[in-house]
Amino acid sequence: MTVKTYPHGRNRFVVNKCRCDVCCEANRAYERDRRARVVPPYVFAQPARDHIAALAAAGVGLKQVAKASGVSHGSLSKLVYGTRNRGPSKRIRPDTMSKILAVTPADIADGGRVDAAPSWELIDEMVAVGVPKAQIAEQLGQQGPGLQLSRTSLSARNAAAVADLHRRWRTGAWVAERRTKHGNRPLPRPEPAATPVEVTPTRQATTSADISELLLELAEIVEERNAQPWRAQAACRNRPPWMWFPARGDLDTMRRALKVCRSCTVRAECRAANIDRPDGIFGALTAKARRDIRRQDVAS
Repeated sequence: MTVKTYPHGRNRFVVNKCRCDVCCEANRAYERDRRARVVPPYVFAQPARDHIAALAAAGVGLKQVAKASGVSHGSLSKLVYGTRNRGPSKRIRPDTMSKILAVTPADIADGGRVDAAPSWELIDEMVAVGVPKAQIAEQLGQQGPGLQLSRTSLSARNAAAVADLHRRWRTGAWVAERRTKHGNRPLPRPEPAATPVEVTPTRQATTSADISELLLELAEIVEERNAQPWRAQAACRNRPPWMWFPARGDLDTMRRALKVCRSCTVRAECRAANIDRPDGIFGALTAKARRDIRRQDVAS
C-alpha cells in the first residue's frame, strides 16, 4: 500500500513520520492552538451571581431566570444561596455561565412586581386633562368601581398595559369619552408632544410593547463603555468572557488569559479602568495583584 507523501507540515509529521525542523514546529503550533481552544470544566461563579442579583433588582425572579435560561432552579438556588451544609457555589460550568448571562430584564414574568411610580405618572397625565379613571380601568380590563392599582408596586403585566394604553391615548388610537345622561362626548385629544414623551427607565417598561427604556439605558451604558477608543484595540474583545474569570485552581485558563493580556497594546488603559474590580483578570493583573496595588496606594 502506497502512503501519500505530504508537503512539510503537520500532516507530514503525523503520516510520514518526518521529524525535520519545519514539521516539528508545525506540530508544536497545532498543539498550542488546540490547547488554547480547550474550554475549562469550570469558571468563577461570581459574575453569574452578580447578574442574577441585577436581574432580581429588575424584577426577574429566580424561577423566571430558570425558565428563561434553561438552568434548573435547584442549580440556581445553589449558586445564590448554597445548601444547608455548603455555601454558594464558587464555580460553575462555562455553558451555565453563558446561559445565565443571556437572560435580560426583558425576560421578566408577567406576574413579576415592579415599581408603580412610572405607571402612575402616565395615569396622572391622562387624569389631569379629564380622562376618567373608570375608563382607564375599563381599558385595562378591570371590573368594579375605581382604578384598582397599587401606588407602590404593580405586576409587570399591568405596568405594560398602562404603558400601552398611554401610547394609544397619545397617538389617538383610543379616545376617552365624557359620559352623561344626555349622551357620550369625546374628550379632546392631547396636544401632540414636541418631543417624544420620556418615561423614566424603570422595571415597568421591560415588558412593554414599546422599546424597553431599561434595555435602552443598558445599551447606552454599553455603547458609552465601548466608545472608549482603547477598547476597540483590546486583545480580549472577541474572546469568551469566561476566560477572564477562571475558577480557583484553574491555572491553565489563568495563564491563557494573562498571555492574551500581556500581548494587548492597551493593557495600561484596561488596568486603570478596572483597578477597583474585586474579581477577574484585567490589564494582565489578577484580582490579588490589583488588591496589592490598592493597598500600596493607600499606604503611600
